[in-house]
Amino acid sequence: MKIVDKIILTHLLVRDMDKAKAFYTDVLGFEATQDTKWGKGNRSVFVVPPGGGTYIALDFMSEEKKVDTVRTFFISTPDVEAAYKTIKAKGVNPNSEIMPYPPGGRFFSVNDHDGNVWNILQS
Repeated sequence: MKIVDKIILTHLLVRDMDKAKAFYTDVLGFEATQDTKWGKGNRSVFVVPPGGGTYIALDFMSEEKKVDTVRTFFISTPDVEAAYKTIKAKGVNPNSEIMPYPPGGRFFSVNDHDGNVWNILQS
């Protein structure tokens, strides 16, 4: 019996919820499935890649939750060149040109507003 078969949800702390939501939906093309305010000043936005997959819960980073660690993520695209052009057209500057990624793939990366790195690999 396998213990884990997939990751279904992860949380990501963000400083500006509206900027984060716009980055994930408008730039990366994720779908916002839930935007909930709860408790005193808390808000969570759930986003998921087009076609489904692992949900990301964007949570407000209060001073109590402050995290100084940048996280790095890898996501796939069927056409890395088209993704690169689309992201640039949306006003986001990639961290580099499209580069080789062993073994034989290609990728580029962008940062969200909180400095998290999103590596976009050709699938």
